[in-house]
Amino acid sequence: MSRHIRNFGEYSVKHFYKEEAAETVNSSKFKIGVFRNVFTVKNIEDAPEGSDQLLEDLIDYFIEKADKSTGTKAEKCSIIIRSAVLEKPIQIPYRGFAQNTPQVVMEQLDSVDQSGKRMGRPSLYSQPIHIEIVMGPSHEEALALIEKGNSGSGRKSRYIMKGTDLNNLIEVRNDDLGEPAKYHCLLLAVQLTLMYINMDNTPKEKMNFQRIIAGKGARSKTQRYTLIKDMLIQMKRHGIRYPLKLQEYNVEEHAPLIQKYFNEKFPGEYRLAVFGEYGQMKPLWKGAARAEKDVCLYLKDGHYYGIRKLNTLFGKDMYYCLDCESTYHSKIEHRQTCAAKCPRCCGMGADFPCKEIENYEIDCSECFNLFKNPDCYKRHIEKGICQIFKRCKECGQIYKVNNKEENEGHVCYIRFCSLCHSRHRRDEQCFVQQIVPRKAQSYLMVVFDFECELISSSKIINDNSSNDENYQLHHVNCVSAMLLCAKCMQNNNWKEKYTGACKICGPGIPRMKSWTGANYENPLREFLQWIIFGLDNERKGKTLAISHYGGRYDMHLLLGELINHFGIEPNITRTGNKLYEVLIKKKDGIYPHISFRDSFNWMMLKLDQLPKALGLDIDEGGKSFFPHGWNLNKNMDVLLKTLPAKKYYYPETMGKQRRKDFEEWYDMHKDSSFLLCEQIVEYCEQDVRILTHALVKLQKLFFELATEPSKRDDVLVSSMTLASACLRHFCINYLKNNQIGIIPDNGYHKDTNYSAISIKFIKWLEHKTGLQIQNRQSAEGEYRITVSNGSVLRLDGFIKEKNIAIEFLGCAWHGHKCLYRPHEICLNGKTALYNDDTLNERINLLNNENIRTYIFWECEVVKALENNPRMSLFFDELPDIGPLFPRDAFHGGRTGPLSLKCHLEDSAENEYEISCYDVVLDLNLDINWTKPEDLRPYRGIFKLFIIPPDNLYLPVIPERIHGKLIFHLCHQCAIEIEPGVAKRKQNSYSYETKWCQHDDNKRGFVSTTCSVELELALSRGYRATKVYSIYNWEEWSDELLRPYVQDMMRLKIEASGWPTSALSPENLEQEERLKNEFIEKNQKEYGITLDPSKIARNEGLRYLAKTCNNSMWGRWALRCNLTQDCITSSPIKLHTILNDPKLEVGAIEMLTPDLFAVPYKNRREFVRPHDKYNIILALITTATARVMLYDFMEKIVNDNECKLLYTDTDSCFFVHKRNKKPPFRVGDMLGMMSREYEEWAIISFYTGGCKTGFLNYTFIHCIFS
Repeated sequence: MSRHIRNFGEYSVKHFYKEEAAETVNSSKFKIGVFRNVFTVKNIEDAPEGSDQLLEDLIDYFIEKADKSTGTKAEKCSIIIRSAVLEKPIQIPYRGFAQNTPQVVMEQLDSVDQSGKRMGRPSLYSQPIHIEIVMGPSHEEALALIEKGNSGSGRKSRYIMKGTDLNNLIEVRNDDLGEPAKYHCLLLAVQLTLMYINMDNTPKEKMNFQRIIAGKGARSKTQRYTLIKDMLIQMKRHGIRYPLKLQEYNVEEHAPLIQKYFNEKFPGEYRLAVFGEYGQMKPLWKGAARAEKDVCLYLKDGHYYGIRKLNTLFGKDMYYCLDCESTYHSKIEHRQTCAAKCPRCCGMGADFPCKEIENYEIDCSECFNLFKNPDCYKRHIEKGICQIFKRCKECGQIYKVNNKEENEGHVCYIRFCSLCHSRHRRDEQCFVQQIVPRKAQSYLMVVFDFECELISSSKIINDNSSNDENYQLHHVNCVSAMLLCAKCMQNNNWKEKYTGACKICGPGIPRMKSWTGANYENPLREFLQWIIFGLDNERKGKTLAISHYGGRYDMHLLLGELINHFGIEPNITRTGNKLYEVLIKKKDGIYPHISFRDSFNWMMLKLDQLPKALGLDIDEGGKSFFPHGWNLNKNMDVLLKTLPAKKYYYPETMGKQRRKDFEEWYDMHKDSSFLLCEQIVEYCEQDVRILTHALVKLQKLFFELATEPSKRDDVLVSSMTLASACLRHFCINYLKNNQIGIIPDNGYHKDTNYSAISIKFIKWLEHKTGLQIQNRQSAEGEYRITVSNGSVLRLDGFIKEKNIAIEFLGCAWHGHKCLYRPHEICLNGKTALYNDDTLNERINLLNNENIRTYIFWECEVVKALENNPRMSLFFDELPDIGPLFPRDAFHGGRTGPLSLKCHLEDSAENEYEISCYDVVLDLNLDINWTKPEDLRPYRGIFKLFIIPPDNLYLPVIPERIHGKLIFHLCHQCAIEIEPGVAKRKQNSYSYETKWCQHDDNKRGFVSTTCSVELELALSRGYRATKVYSIYNWEEWSDELLRPYVQDMMRLKIEASGWPTSALSPENLEQEERLKNEFIEKNQKEYGITLDPSKIARNEGLRYLAKTCNNSMWGRWALRCNLTQDCITSSPIKLHTILNDPKLEVGAIEMLTPDLFAVPYKNRREFVRPHDKYNIILALITTATARVMLYDFMEKIVNDNECKLLYTDTDSCFFVHKRNKKPPFRVGDMLGMMSREYEEWAIISFYTGGCKTGFLNYTFIHCIFS
């Protein structure tokens, strides 16, 4: 393992750190070592090269120490660093030592530490640093481990519905055999199962077998002992080292040894499979190769049993296929793709599918199938397969006759598409499908809330406030939960104190239950015990457990308890540290299906804002006040004669109005007595009741949105976010067939033979060799040659003077061995072996034309980039000239300041304005587009090289630089400028000074943008000089989302009540006229038909309609590659993920010595879009919004009496002369700006950057800030 040189000067390493705690765990089961250390940096002033270099040297020291102390032959590692001053842990992914250097760790630490310092946080060196280093084996060693124990299935677990029939298990009694035989239940189970499947079906044989397994006499014991001894002797003879004196034999390590024994002594005869308890249909382990007989075991409570009949394990009248791990009712109905089934005669078993006999072919005149085995042909006649399956003469597909899913009959080349869930040709595009709402489901809902005591860490230094929650541990000391179900919500019984006769909730129990630190040592554990086991763990339906803001708080607290105490491995859906769902999958007889969710994803408001926003009719009033600072277990039974002091309520964290309400409330109740154990329950239960009312109201409002009763959709069950609920609502009520296409996340360029890295590599070869290489960027385009078989080959690069062909091959598309095994299907739909044969044939064809071919694989070039800094720098300096990726044009809103402060004179005032809201062409052409008309006839998404003007005050086209969206006029200046430094401030200002000295090539940049924004840019002086690719849509419509938007706007307007401009109480005749004008104006301008009888203030419906209108468009662009989490106790599963080349893995974390967690996601090439993905709708929406905002900004800037201060997506801060109209229409209609703070005079404005602002404004004689 290579190390950089550490420099501690004249001191030893221990002079510079104090070790607070240390732990080393070596897992032989996982082949992984874990090193943990908590240390504090000290004596920084003695460091020869400064504090940062000291920390880098210390990290290098700990990596080396981990490598030595874990005792594993490690070649890979992951690193996690935590500290109280870090907002989130530093996580270095699991990869080779060459990539996980101390310098890489420091780069992440530096950026986070600097950000913390700017926020006023203490230095990283002021607090203890927790470092966790996980050391893992080499890729080859991990693959050997996987190969040794992998079953080769990879399908998700399914479950046995009727439990386990204990009479079907072979009892294995070895506890009375003495050591070491009493630990060898695995070997005895194998031997007894072998006896059972091979014995004659006679009464005598059955009786003898029963005596061996159940007999208590010396003879029976001796027979069982001999079976174990004989197997150990036989394994030793065949060179298999089976450990003798372990007290536990696990499946992953020892089942492969037994399978190896079978393969050596009984080749092709036996295959071992081990099933586990909890009713999992997928075996824990099985031999990779099929055999004549299956030896199946059952593992329960750490003890192995034999299985008599595998089919009986999964219920009556059922068969089980060990090859595809699924049940079936008859061999004919079993899936045709099963490896153990012949698709022609439907035979199943070790001898199937039928072997093809050379020179034998016979066509069946009835089903048109082609048979290459006489027995296969005979069987299909005898079984009447012709009446069930037929083969199409045109396309060769074997299809089932009278299949319910194919009422229209067989259609050639039509397949079921797993992406859009419809049937179409492979070359046809996928469309978003209409949704038929699910039938009303029976489910249990638990609404809960946690209250925590904040325990100050002993490591906190005195400089930090004890009130800072970031420096405290959160310990749950109160949990309240309310119980209700779908049926109770429907009949409104959920408001009752007891559940009554409800069978789903449980008859006659209180709906509200609380646990506090006054009565329980661990309230959180008691709550989880109750929800998992106390509410009938045999319940069939789903259980939804919902908390407000739980994804950032409550769910994190319960996750650790689920894993560490209950030993449950939940499925997690998250983005970063935000949890969307913690899912406990149902296991019969153990625990039910429980989904923990966050209600904030449906209602993005504080809990105390929900009653007003949704118009809740509750007795709770508003959310009350609670002294969180007083919430300590030691205070639970302390009776105070008055309320706790104000400081315990943290009034400084409240908003202006809430603090005012608090002061009034406190003054009114300050002399009231206070007992924490009572008040905390009252406060917590109040929060739960508010949230329950809000959830029931949300469900009801979504029911009311449905265009007809049959299209009602239960948002609480079907969606986890409001955006997904809105999209489902659209697909149920508005979407038409084949209306909106599914756009591939990686674009439409997968089958083209170029990419950004291939073009850059060819340019690198030109630079390195000095030779001219003809390629797709050349004036002549790619070199084409007609070869001997008549086909035309296109070459990635061609050196004419040397007669050399350059072929750059993407590993994912062409099937390199770094990603695929020979028979795996590649992205181009062919196997890797087929692609390899095709490549060799291509090389031979070129050789016949006297052209030498050099092959370069993408992975080889990537590795060269890692090891060659000059090559990497060369690549970085080249523009991105690869394929068009639509997401590159998805920028969001335009947010940022144009002035950091403004003090206003009497003649001016400040306003805060709010607005309402494919054909693929690879051109690679030099152009000179300078006006919008030059784009014609193209309209869509463009990837081009664009040059901004040098004198435009408001730039149009943004560029993402270092993760930030920058609107600039020079690409090179934007890269080089230091953050926070204004160039004009460094020198005296002059109109004659030209600040940017860069030429057009340096000022320009490659941009992916929509035509709507590009047209505006060209009209403002931008020039496009090269176009690389265009997604061109010939047909455009503004009707796709119009019905949905109009309906939501109609509901919002009606629920807002009549506007003040339409009211005239003193003149009813005039009021009627104004109301009619308001209705006619909405109909004329927006096509929205309002019902006067429904126009009345409805806070809940107004909030929902407004939120639905703003949420749905973004859901079309939901990222297709969200991070997933693997929490597993299986070494095979863990190493399969860690060593899957198609995945990007994060840092490994040891939860317990037998439980590990690792985040992962797909590599970009292997990302599939979800079934409702159309990013084009979202990016055109955002681009149009930026163009509309630009129009307002431009009008403000062009008015000499106005000054633009700040913009934010759909809003503007600007200054204009008092009593002068703004330079645009102001009103309440859709698309207009409406003034906020209309009754206030704004005195001053300050901002520190994006999303931060400060106002001083006055009303009558008061000034507020």
